[in-house]
Amino acid sequence: MRATYTAGPMRWSILGKEVTTWGYESQLPAPLLRATAGDLVEVTLVNQLPEATSVHWHGLAIANAMDGVPAVTQPDIEPGSQFRYLFTFPMRALTGSTRTTACSSNEGCTPRS
Repeated sequence: MRATYTAGPMRWSILGKEVTTWGYESQLPAPLLRATAGDLVEVTLVNQLPEATSVHWHGLAIANAMDGVPAVTQPDIEPGSQFRYLFTFPMRALTGSTRTTACSSNEGCTPRS
């Protein structure tokens, strides 16, 4: 499974109000990624946000270098740069969840459904 996603500011309508928020591919929630156990997953994240970011693959048992905890398990993805996540999709999730978590070095990690 191969994909490229861009993280960036976007406009979103909620309860009749237009707001500015952050999203992937200008979508909220983010586009769905589908993989089967054993699949090679290659996702390139392009950062067009005004600050560093990463993607934490919540609940997946993958190598630390691909786990998306900024400045701990991987370098920050600085504004204007990109990072390629490459891992084999595990046989099962550790928590039963396949949600990802968007991480910002200034604001910490926020679960995304």
